[in-house]
Amino acid sequence: MSHLESVDNALKLILILSQGRRLTVTEAARELQIAPSTAHRLLRTLVHRHFAQQAGDRSYGMGPALASMRGTRRIHTRLLDLAEPQLVQLTERTKETSHLAILVNREIRFLASVESHEVLRIGSRAGEVLGAHVTAAGRVLLADLAEGELELLYPRAGLLELNLAPDRIAALHKDIALVRRRGYAVNKGQSERGLSAVAMAIRRRDGRALAALTVSMPTVRYSSAKVEVTIEALRAACLSLAGDLAN
Repeated sequence: MSHLESVDNALKLILILSQGRRLTVTEAARELQIAPSTAHRLLRTLVHRHFAQQAGDRSYGMGPALASMRGTRRIHTRLLDLAEPQLVQLTERTKETSHLAILVNREIRFLASVESHEVLRIGSRAGEVLGAHVTAAGRVLLADLAEGELELLYPRAGLLELNLAPDRIAALHKDIALVRRRGYAVNKGQSERGLSAVAMAIRRRDGRALAALTVSMPTVRYSSAKVEVTIEALRAACLSLAGDLAN
């Protein structure tokens, strides 16, 4: 069996297990039309990576990693439903475009946006993916990570693939420490020239960050007074969303 066939069969097993089904080695072999020994190796690999777990009857079911992914997907679906009215209110209060975003490794993914009605405005970013380190939403969610987790994502030796030399990594760590202290992040032209943004985290019941709300504006309208108003609007929206999610 080629490496590509092995990957394909492993993904098929993950899809089956994600549906809540349980499989013995014989059933997995029959389902995939492969030898039982091959099916056993695939299932043991999934167990090793926590995508599967073996029960006392020797059948295999969904593992904690897969269950976590399913749970996260459900949470994000609920978050989207609850966030829509908050995004509308946020845009009404600030007169600027608002976004809902999540952190995935070193990337920030925008799930939804409500655009400002101003003629000069920041457009919707829904569906876009940007580097976390250049966005306000990314840095406010990175600030929620433990120092060790942050170091793994952004090692101080630098990241050539992101064009981040050690001095830029040091500056990023310093900025994230500041974000952690003050509870919000600001992006002034770091992700895109002429764009400024302020972001704050939406927190779970246990205090951990789940996602971020961001208000984006043309830099020509950015000011300390505007930031103050935006922070208050973000704080109210994040607290309201956290309360809704807890119910």
